Amino acid sequence: MAFSGTITTTSLGARQVRISGAVLVASAAGTITPAGGGGDIELPASFPSLITDDIKITLHQTATGGAQMPFVVAKDSPFTTITVTNEDGVNDSTAMEIFVEAIHSVIK
Repeated sequence: MAFSGTITTTSLGARQVRISGAVLVASAAGTITPAGGGGDIELPASFPSLITDDIKITLHQTATGGAQMPFVVAKDSPFTTITVTNEDGVNDSTAMEIFVEAIHSVIK
């Protein structure tokens, strides 16, 4: 598994999930999927099914003292997988907090 650490997934209402404690191994790509999607981390079943443009992802490194890692975040359409890649070839990331939010698009 690309993610390590003590990972906690918390629903923050019907449209937002906080993933905390995730550490991404050097040069690894970790996946976040809807419930039952087989990702390294799965969102709760209550998270709405959406198209990619209606998903907002915010990622913060929360541990102090470590270097900031270069990350790439990608999502597919329709939304089935969020992929977070640690582009540092040597160092694991520090602990992260990832917010996945279902937003409403005003313009379709």
